[in-house]
Amino acid sequence: MPKNKFVQTLLKYDEKISKKVAIKLKSIQKILGFISLSGNSQPWIILSAVFFIFNDFFTRIQNLSQIIAVLFSASIVGIVKIIVKRERPNHLMVEEYIAKVDYYSFPSGHSTRAIAFSIMITYYYPAYGWIFILWGLIIAFTRIALDLHYFFDVIAGIILGIIGGVIGIFVYQKLVIVLSDYSFFT
Repeated sequence: MPKNKFVQTLLKYDEKISKKVAIKLKSIQKILGFISLSGNSQPWIILSAVFFIFNDFFTRIQNLSQIIAVLFSASIVGIVKIIVKRERPNHLMVEEYIAKVDYYSFPSGHSTRAIAFSIMITYYYPAYGWIFILWGLIIAFTRIALDLHYFFDVIAGIILGIIGGVIGIFVYQKLVIVLSDYSFFT
C-alpha cells in the first residue's frame, strides 16, 4: 500500500466502488465473460490480419493502422502493468477469465483495446460510431462487474484507449499519404 494518504484514500474509494459494481451471480458472470472476451486482443489482431489479406470490410491501410494501434496500446499497457504491479481484486476470477501471464490489474487492457478500436471505427464509419463506443464502454463495465479490475483500472484503460485510438487515426492518415499510390493498400 502506498505511503501517501491521498493515494491510500483514493485506492480505498476505488475498491469500494469496484466491489459495489462486481456481480456475484454465476449466470450473469458467464454472459459478461462472453461479452468481455470480445475485448481480447487475439481475435482483433486475427480479424484485422484476415481483413488485411482479403481487403474486406476495412481497407488494408485501415487494418494496418488498427494492428499498429493495438500493438502500441498493448505495449503501453504491459509496461504500465509491470511498473505499477497492482494486484487484481479477485484471484479466483482471474483463474477463470485471464491469461496466465497477465497478473496485474492496472490499467485494463480490455478497456484500452475496446476504446481504441471504437474510436478508430468511429473515425472510419461515423454513422455506426455510437454502436462501437457503446460496445467499448460495455467491455469496460464487464471488467469491473467480473471483479477482474478496479474502477480506476478501467478509467486508466479508457484514457489509454482514447490515446491509442487517436494515435491509430494519426497513423492511418500518414499511411494514406504514403501508401495511397500503391493499389495493394487501397
